[in-house]
Amino acid sequence: MRIITSKSSLQPTQSRGVNGMATYTNYATPSQVATFMGKTVDELPADIDTLIANASDLITNTIIVDIEDWHSDALVFATCAQVEYIINGGNDENTAPIKSYSAGSVSVTFADGYTQLPLCARARGYLSKAGLLYRGVSLR
Repeated sequence: MRIITSKSSLQPTQSRGVNGMATYTNYATPSQVATFMGKTVDELPADIDTLIANASDLITNTIIVDIEDWHSDALVFATCAQVEYIINGGNDENTAPIKSYSAGSVSVTFADGYTQLPLCARARGYLSKAGLLYRGVSLR
């Protein structure tokens, strides 16, 4: 397991959406993504903030419970894993949906049958272990 940072820097950060219309919660920073990937921040794509925002948004739309402070580690690791997945062309052991990707102004073309990038297996694993995903059990 790669070490991200100290606990104090794991809090979600706020960023503005397109044209300032919406506020998104980013669960990781560029330096956390770089550390996770074993790179420097300078080695990351120029649009890393957009990639982090997109990964964080996908994670927000995937989780089913209210986020508590103790979920911070899982959210950071899941976001870093999802960003790494996007940077690597959307390839992991289960899927290969990206046909092409360009960094300038972010252009992604998905393979036939895909309309968006799925949550990668590693990100899903981090979220699942933290109890943030549906596990098929409900209590009455």
